[in-house]
Amino acid sequence: MNQIDDFPRNLRRRGVKVLDRSLVFPTFFTAEAVELLMTLPNNFWFWTVVQHSASDSAGGGLIDDVIVRQTIAGFRARRSSVYDLDKPMEQLSSFEMAVRVVEGVVLFKSNDSELPNDGELVFNVMFQPQG
Repeated sequence: MNQIDDFPRNLRRRGVKVLDRSLVFPTFFTAEAVELLMTLPNNFWFWTVVQHSASDSAGGGLIDDVIVRQTIAGFRARRSSVYDLDKPMEQLSSFEMAVRVVEGVVLFKSNDSELPNDGELVFNVMFQPQG
């Protein structure tokens, strides 16, 4: 289960009332767009893509997967103008890795353990090498 799925459960634990996602998202997005949004790796990227997709839409109806894909492609294009996104992680220097983590190109994937170093660095699905 990813952080997007955990978010409503965590809110409920704190006593916050959460609207059912299946009732909210169809108000703004097509089913295909929602399916694509659900593949995003965490809450930050989910809400960033939602916000940019809404801003980029013409406002004339539901936001479709084409707009969401264009939004993701825009983020990828901006990052690829600065970083070689096709360079394998094992070839990155410590500095290159750190900068990519800060930019969200590489993410720390926790193994849901209490141990501070129990996780791994993975490419963000939005920026994974295309080769």
